[in-house]
Amino acid sequence: RARLRERVMDATEQKVRTRLWADGATRAWLDEQLAALEGGGRTPFSVADALLARSADLLTRTDS
Repeated sequence: RARLRERVMDATEQKVRTRLWADGATRAWLDEQLAALEGGGRTPFSVADALLARSADLLTRTDS
């Protein structure tokens, strides 16, 4: 069970990474956040939370 759990976690992380970073709109949105990050107006954690929230449809697709 522990190994199966680990395999599911690994597969999930891989899918999230692939879906997010293969998506041009996601990469463009992230680029738009860089100035606020550099200026201290946002933190990496707040940008990550916003990224996950805006990517719900992308992340919940059921295709491979």
